Amino acid sequence: MKSLPMLSRAIGLVSIFTLQGVAAIPIDIDMTSGTWIVTAFDTAGNNWSGSTLNFESQVASGDDWLLSGYFYWNNETGTSYGRENFAGTLSYDRSLYLEGHELVAPISNIIMGEYFAELSVSDAEIINGTWQSGVPYVPTDGWTAARMVVPVPAAVWLLGSGLLGLVGVAKRTAS
Repeated sequence: MKSLPMLSRAIGLVSIFTLQGVAAIPIDIDMTSGTWIVTAFDTAGNNWSGSTLNFESQVASGDDWLLSGYFYWNNETGTSYGRENFAGTLSYDRSLYLEGHELVAPISNIIMGEYFAELSVSDAEIINGTWQSGVPYVPTDGWTAARMVVPVPAAVWLLGSGLLGLVGVAKRTAS
C-alpha cells in the first residue's frame, strides 16, 4: 500500500520533466516560396510600392522561425535603389521582425532599418508593418506585402500528364 503514493509521485515527476522537455513547433508556413510585393510610402511621400521582399532561408528555433533574405528597393516607376539583406524572426504569434544588416552595391539613397509586421492568418500577406531608423525619409507605419507565387507553367503539367498516359499505355500493352 505504501508503494502506491511513491508510484504516483514518480509518475508525476516524470510527466513534469517530459512536459518541460517537449519542443515547441513553429506555425506551419514556408516563407521562402514566392516573392512578396511591398506596398509602402516614406515620410517624404516617396512611393516604394513594387519593391520586393524575398526570404532565402527559414530555420526552426523552438516555436519561432529564424529567417534571412533581402529587400529589393524600387520606387513606383521601377527605378532600382538597391538591395538590403536582413535577418529576422517569425514568432509563433505571427509577429515578424526583420533587421537590415547589409546593403549590397550598387545602392542609391537607401538605409538599413528594422522592420516590424504581422503575418496574416491566410499566410499570403504581411500586414501592419512599421519601419524604424534613426534618419528621416524612412517608410511610415502601414507597409504591407503580398505573396506572389509563380505558377508552374502549363507546359510542365501537360508534359506530366502525357508521361502518365504513356505509362498507362505501356502497362496495357504489356498485359
